[in-house]
Amino acid sequence: MVERPLISIVILTFNGGRTIKETLDSVLAQDHDNLEIIIVDNASTDGTINEIQHRISLSQTTAKIRIIVNEKNLGFSAGHNIGISESNGEYVLCTNQDVILEQNFVSEAVKLFQQDEKIGAIQPKMLNRHNRKVIDSTGIMIFKSRRMVDRGQGEEDKGQYEKIEEVFGANGAAVFFRKECLEDVCLRGRSSERLRGTTPENSGEYWDEDFFIYKEDVDLSWRIRLYGWKIMYCPTAIVYTERTTKPIGEKAGIGQIIKTRREQKQYVRYYSFKNHRLAMIKNDLPSLFFRHLPWILPREIGAWLYVFLFEPKTWPAIRELFKQMPGAWKKQKIIMANKKVGAGEMGRWFR
Repeated sequence: MVERPLISIVILTFNGGRTIKETLDSVLAQDHDNLEIIIVDNASTDGTINEIQHRISLSQTTAKIRIIVNEKNLGFSAGHNIGISESNGEYVLCTNQDVILEQNFVSEAVKLFQQDEKIGAIQPKMLNRHNRKVIDSTGIMIFKSRRMVDRGQGEEDKGQYEKIEEVFGANGAAVFFRKECLEDVCLRGRSSERLRGTTPENSGEYWDEDFFIYKEDVDLSWRIRLYGWKIMYCPTAIVYTERTTKPIGEKAGIGQIIKTRREQKQYVRYYSFKNHRLAMIKNDLPSLFFRHLPWILPREIGAWLYVFLFEPKTWPAIRELFKQMPGAWKKQKIIMANKKVGAGEMGRWFR
């Protein structure tokens, strides 16, 4: 009998006491029986850790479980980086505290991974946690204007996304990685080295830690693509998510985009504006950028004017963007020196 590969599941928590029970129960119920579970808590104050310990004590799982408690909230990227750096699995699932996995989620994803060694990441079918007939994401799409949206978001699931296929990017709420891919695209030497005292060889900045929250999945997906790895959508690997921000659909006009943005919380506007530009600085191929300038320029002019005229509370994001630019340029040089594909291959993902 062939032993099943070890799977590392990294769950990031921050004040997730309301939802972590169902998430953890769904992880412990997986039909893949070779798991290690790494829970990284970003200094929760609502009893999340007590709830986790209680659920584990009630379970009869044979999985190896570790709980890492950070002294402060390090954000999405740094939190997950710690979990990945501590992982030993051939494949690593990064997931949030409010995601519910179908029982065969891991086994379905692993089955697809094993069909092609160049698959670096898998995007599951994400359905709405409260209305399981509504799609949350079947992958990230990117446009020539550099607008990014979740494919199928808000649509009723009528079987229109039942094909295994490549997508540009994977949504960070629940994304499965081949560990070899993460090591290949890693920007070395921040998370574990700085925060947990391990050696540089065992540490890494897989998710960019300049992205505290938001757009980090676009950034990492873009880098994975540049390094020549595939990102696949797997419709039989299903999760249910609780989205905390209102989505802007693929066909939304400028009026709908503005209306939705006005309804967003201020921290969402702040990080989305800054991190969108950081992702472009780091990952955009110059030849593609200039080729797509007729689409990029109007959108960027509109976005900057809107922020300047109507969102003074977002102005600090501009200051932070300029502060982080030198670091982003350094990372851009690393990425461009190690990329495996050119404008011809990348260009096909821009709609």
